Amino acid sequence: MILLDIKRYIRQRERVSLDDIINRFDLSRDAAEGLLQPLISQGHIQSLSASCSTGRCSSACQSNQTYYQWLDNKLRQLNFPVQLHANNV
Repeated sequence: MILLDIKRYIRQRERVSLDDIINRFDLSRDAAEGLLQPLISQGHIQSLSASCSTGRCSSACQSNQTYYQWLDNKLRQLNFPVQLHANNV
């Protein structure tokens, strides 16, 4: 049930930080990342890493924050075989 709540939460807000999810659902970092992984694998969300350009930002931003963005069109992994043939020259 919590996975559906997280999915709905991200969809409504379009982009949320990992810390936001942790605080909203009272989860540990590992638990939140574990719950988000199926949504990434299914193509519902994508993980985005943002970093401050200097690391010394006066606006108190977090330098290595991870964001999750809702994808209206699911990303699908395409699996197809590829064969390479070497030409004997």
